[in-house]
Amino acid sequence: GAAYLLYLAWKAFSARNAARVNDGGAPAALGGIYRRAILMNVTNPKVAIFFLALLPQFAHPERGKVAVQMLMLGGTFMVCLLLCFAAIAFLADPVGAWLRQSTSREAKLHVTASLIFVALSAKLVLA
Repeated sequence: GAAYLLYLAWKAFSARNAARVNDGGAPAALGGIYRRAILMNVTNPKVAIFFLALLPQFAHPERGKVAVQMLMLGGTFMVCLLLCFAAIAFLADPVGAWLRQSTSREAKLHVTASLIFVALSAKLVLA
């Protein structure tokens, strides 16, 4: 895991000087992207494991039906994620445009990403 993080750090660091490539191709169809995202989430076992490991500790039989509590907790989680992902979606274009205005901003972003990957790798090795 640590070696892979170092590899990602190197890729991010070396990308800081890479020329921007715009192939001019047509953008992907939104329906296809949406279907692929749904498929990836439905087939991801980590989501089910997360819900099965985390939510039961917040459901208490003395507060009512556990199934209803689990549905409410899951629904609350989904609404929170929807709000977070919507904020990311709305901010992605203006922030991306701001970053693309300056090659030094892009380079700083790549260096920062590299440093984060190196720090995560070091933490993993030392843990």
